[in-house]
Amino acid sequence: MLTQTKLRELLEYDPETGIFTRRPPSGKRKQGMRYSYYSQPAGNIHKTHGYVIIHILGERFRASRLAWLYMTGQWPQHEVDHINGNRADDSWANLREADSSQQKMNTSIRSDNTSGVKGVYWNKRIGKWHARIKAYGVCTHLGYFENFDDAMSARKSAALKIHGEFAKLDSLPPENPN
Repeated sequence: MLTQTKLRELLEYDPETGIFTRRPPSGKRKQGMRYSYYSQPAGNIHKTHGYVIIHILGERFRASRLAWLYMTGQWPQHEVDHINGNRADDSWANLREADSSQQKMNTSIRSDNTSGVKGVYWNKRIGKWHARIKAYGVCTHLGYFENFDDAMSARKSAALKIHGEFAKLDSLPPENPN
């Protein structure tokens, strides 16, 4: 298993930028390895899920998990959440440990959402806006609303109360001041 000591021997991590770079081996350089190899950021952004993946000792690791090990000396107990939602931003200030439910609270709006607001849907059958929120596997009905802004406000209030620091509020447009 990769340890903090071994990781620090192989890579350098900049907590401000979140970028890992490879350290040149002590002593002789490997035959054929250019110095530029060591000055370039380590890893690549995975084209499907967007996380930075770094290969070390024949294994693939998410850079966010390596940053956690690098900074704390231990592997995260759960998942590593990117606070701003950008999976390629592995700066230390953007990372926090989260369980699976907390990680889901911080997800972006679904691609099939037509209201533009996470947790707010138009119910054709009754002709009203439906607001709901999910946390820890429980979906909570927040109500049906004639007015879209009321449904959005109910969702925002519930997100702050139920999701706390993991609430994804940037998926909610600003409320109308009227």
